[in-house]
Amino acid sequence: MKTKQILWIAASALFFLSSCAEKADIAQKNEQIVCVQAKAIKETTASNSIQFSGVLSSKRISKLSFKTGGIINQILVKEGVSVKKGQLLASLDMTEILAQVQQARLGFEKADRDLKRVKNLYADTVITLVSCQLLIDG
Repeated sequence: MKTKQILWIAASALFFLSSCAEKADIAQKNEQIVCVQAKAIKETTASNSIQFSGVLSSKRISKLSFKTGGIINQILVKEGVSVKKGQLLASLDMTEILAQVQQARLGFEKADRDLKRVKNLYADTVITLVSCQLLIDG
């Protein structure tokens, strides 16, 4: 039994000493000095093309606002081109806008006719002032 214990102690000591020796080697390897040389960067043309996919965006985003909405008939500038204040960027299809103008004009003419009719009725004392106001507001 004592021989087994002696063998275990000897094997443990041998293992312990061998592990300490490796640490000394590692410490020596870390202390090695490495010489580095610096070289200037030269610009060259690459013969291989690089292809990749991604999303490009502008650093500055401009919020657009329009006085009149409608269908765009023609775009006069290309994307990414600088523009100046007051420069015409696009033109609208005037069909819908002219229809809205005509509708507004007809509405104005009808309101003008109604106002004249109510004034004539009031002038002829057919209706009272309160009735005139109700007809105009309603």
